Amino acid sequence: MEVGSAMASLYLLGNPDHYTNHKFTLFYWKNFVREARNPWITTTENDTTESPVLDEKETPEKVVLQKYEGTYIGLSNVYDYIYRPIAYEKMSLYDWIRKAKKEKRSKEDQE
Repeated sequence: MEVGSAMASLYLLGNPDHYTNHKFTLFYWKNFVREARNPWITTTENDTTESPVLDEKETPEKVVLQKYEGTYIGLSNVYDYIYRPIAYEKMSLYDWIRKAKKEKRSKEDQE
């Protein structure tokens, strides 16, 4: 059985099994769509009809909580885009996802 050079390099040298010049960002479209549709989804006490849209509204958004110096911080890509700095106000959602990245700051930078 023959082994190609890429596979030999993978097993013997620990090199990656594929090479690409693209970096892909994980993106959950459903969370952004749900937030964008919120103003149009209204429920009233007299409304007894059930629709898929209302069921979607009732599903709470999942937010990761992180504890930092005794306080809890909610991490959400949706809210990062909604409450982005004014300098990035004209940036589209596509560009925001493509260009923005989170980095953990060192303790020296935080002071």
